[in-house]
Amino acid sequence: MSTSSTNPDDTAFVEAVAQNITRHRMFSRGDRVLIGVSGGPDSVALVNVLMSLASKLGLSLGVAHLDHGLRGPAAERDAAFVTTLARQKGLPCHLHREDVRAYSLRHRVSIEVAGRRCRYAFFKQVAASEEYHKTALGHHADDKAELVLMNILRGSGPQGLTGITAVRAPWIVRPLINQRRTAILAYLRATGTNFVEDETNQDPTFLRNRVRHQLLPALKNTYNPNIISALNRLSAVARDEEAWLATVMQPLYDQALVSDSANRIALSLPAIHCLPVAAQKRLLRMALKQLKGELRRISHRHIRHILALASKPGTEGRLDLPDRVQIVRRNDALEFIQKTGIRQTDKRSRKDRTPVYAYTLPTPKTPCGSLALEPIDGVLQYAILSADQVPAFSAMGPKAAFFDMHKLQFPLLIRNIQPGDRFRPLGVGGSQKVKKFLIDHKIPRHLRRRTPVLVSDTRIAWLAGFRIDDTVKVDAATQTVFKCELLLA
Repeated sequence: MSTSSTNPDDTAFVEAVAQNITRHRMFSRGDRVLIGVSGGPDSVALVNVLMSLASKLGLSLGVAHLDHGLRGPAAERDAAFVTTLARQKGLPCHLHREDVRAYSLRHRVSIEVAGRRCRYAFFKQVAASEEYHKTALGHHADDKAELVLMNILRGSGPQGLTGITAVRAPWIVRPLINQRRTAILAYLRATGTNFVEDETNQDPTFLRNRVRHQLLPALKNTYNPNIISALNRLSAVARDEEAWLATVMQPLYDQALVSDSANRIALSLPAIHCLPVAAQKRLLRMALKQLKGELRRISHRHIRHILALASKPGTEGRLDLPDRVQIVRRNDALEFIQKTGIRQTDKRSRKDRTPVYAYTLPTPKTPCGSLALEPIDGVLQYAILSADQVPAFSAMGPKAAFFDMHKLQFPLLIRNIQPGDRFRPLGVGGSQKVKKFLIDHKIPRHLRRRTPVLVSDTRIAWLAGFRIDDTVKVDAATQTVFKCELLLA
């Protein structure tokens, strides 16, 4: 595998990446740079390019690879490929295996979210222990366009349109972020560089793959042949405007700030009320980000509820948010509190605040869709697949369930767990109470409150996020599969 390019086109590619590195001031001379390498085309191209530029930029490089524990022999193949690549390049190689599925179950997040968290935690740990200054990742322009489009589909606000940044936080850098996937593949072909393909990148059960392989090609062929460039321009405009708005909002935030400590921030209600609603929402998000360090699990619905609390007549009120954040209105101040412990008296007096709910899912008229479950801050995503599209069981996330569609009776019902609910858990061999199943599997009480059931013709077909009923399982005779996935904020 070549570490330098002699073809003019290859040189142009490397030079374009070098210009992007310079524009965003990604590296300083003497930096030790850790490269996250999956073995796929993007990360392998990144290794080649940084090897070509290392001497010029004064960099020393290393490679990091995480096995997510999801793909068995295929993951072992990828790890072996990365190890060989690093040895051929003369680079130190840091390998680690993480049980991402267990993390997903433990933290009640999707496999994709769990994988991303584990990767970044691994990179951060290696960088700290091995004294790397920066971590370089292989995201590119197509990745950014896909994320922008996915955020649009989710109903994101302006911040979701900014896409993937070139520099993040500031130890994460993305030298390839302005390059198209086609240019990366052309560069690899021209340099005769091998790579490995992750077969799950073709799996249509994942939203990103459907966006990549179905939606974007349809938009390109039918509406705009330059859709990737258009989405990247949208991202750039949104990012510039967000940067400008941050400078506008900071003085307003400083004026509204009454007090600021590690676990408590107080804002002046009169200062909030004199602003336009859009500015009020941004002010609340700024306070929450200052308190939590990030805005994950904070939805538009939460911001709307805080505004309602701030506008409610009276002098006192309280609102509980995810991650043990509490909003308290006292007189003319709105307090944002990060609770760090639970008193025993609070445990005894806490009541189940999840309201009773029931949603109907009619017979789907499209291949995929979703249903918002607002009382539990969740979304039920569904898709209709052919039997040969169902992934191997080892690749399935804990929140996903696959049913023989002809064994279901629509409309389906999604509702709370009710006293006396029973089902036949797949693989158990008999009927069991839902409550006993959850207790036996050591599911905490507060998570049980957020767990719905999917009902087909009065029978529970799925204890969402945990186990399907044996009577609706996919078998050798199955032709059409109905996939459901529960995503909780």
